[in-house]
Amino acid sequence: MAFCTNCGAASGSLQGYCAVCGHQLSSLPAAPPLSAGEVMRGGGSARVVVGLAHKAPRQSRVKVLVRGFILVPLALWYFVLSIASFFMILAAWFSSLVLGRNPDGIQHFLTDVLRYQSKVSAYGALLTARWPGMNLAAQSRDQISLEIDHVRLNRAAVLFRLILAVPALVVSSLLGVGSSLMTFVMWCCAVVTGRVPQALHEARGLIWRYTTRTSAYVALLTPTQPFDGFFGDPAAETPSPPTALSTPGSPVLSTTWTLSTAARVLFILCLILGAYFQVQPSLLRWPTAQVIDRAAGRVFVDSMNATLVDDLSRYQAPGTTCVTPALSGGCDLDASSAARDVQVIVTSLRTFQPFAVRGRNEYGVYLADVERLELTLTQLANSPSPAQQELLARNYGAEDGELSSLFHALRQAI
Repeated sequence: MAFCTNCGAASGSLQGYCAVCGHQLSSLPAAPPLSAGEVMRGGGSARVVVGLAHKAPRQSRVKVLVRGFILVPLALWYFVLSIASFFMILAAWFSSLVLGRNPDGIQHFLTDVLRYQSKVSAYGALLTARWPGMNLAAQSRDQISLEIDHVRLNRAAVLFRLILAVPALVVSSLLGVGSSLMTFVMWCCAVVTGRVPQALHEARGLIWRYTTRTSAYVALLTPTQPFDGFFGDPAAETPSPPTALSTPGSPVLSTTWTLSTAARVLFILCLILGAYFQVQPSLLRWPTAQVIDRAAGRVFVDSMNATLVDDLSRYQAPGTTCVTPALSGGCDLDASSAARDVQVIVTSLRTFQPFAVRGRNEYGVYLADVERLELTLTQLANSPSPAQQELLARNYGAEDGELSSLFHALRQAI
């Protein structure tokens, strides 16, 4: 008779995992997660078992407040590791195509890197309270656990792994975006109360579990897609009392994950928000543009056109006479200065263009004429040939003449 070191439940002599909590039974020789010799057959049964304390831990308010700075050395170390792991993943891809499995050394290294990544991400997400250190190998006092079956891989699935991983990566991206706001709320709560609310801890922990399993799938550590247990695992049966096999001082890490009703709602809300914010430029553009356009569109267009007319009136094109000597103190702008002034107006008009709802077509035509004026002025400033200057001056006159009618058409449309 053996006992699970995670929950204390009795286990059979040939079990590789606890039937109650799913924890890998490290005291048993059967079905090791990382075999040193023969690799497990039957990739469909492969599992990525992650453990995390189900109860939100107490947090030091000071460490929570400066958590971003504390993460810097961890992130730098992970950046170095990620470079090495990239080449290891390439080696794993070629090796798996030839051998149908990952070589033991590559499997061990990539698992260790993923374990370290999981430690850092859990610490950054306020799921753990203590500094995780920089060790890659599993430690007895780790606040998370990661165990992966080392199994044979299907060569066709390895060949098209990036394509097969697209759905999982899309969902991971949505959850990542949605969890940003959740993590910020957790940070605020932890700074004030010294503990993350349990519902937030459960929902954020489920996201962390999913992203860890997604990374394992992309890194060719497992043939199993990460969607199993997406909304948590079924509630575990009542375990037996802990036994003497439990390691003193080690945290109790739950390798199953159950959600309260509030946590489930938060998780689904996080997924919906992630999907919304991923596509929000197209969803928000119209209502946001409506508000901005109605509040400031007409005033903005009037102001830009008045400034433009004043700048152009103080520029005397070659072969023309000054038209505003009394109003503006003479035609004191050369082509280069006028081009710079008009360029500022063009930049402003382009910036506002996405918010121009009323008269969108007229706005585009008006902007195109101002852009042509700016280009012509730049060419006039850089053209030494009198013949070319005369041609450009005629073009400038035609474009300048159209400006008033285009503005009136735009003004009427808005």
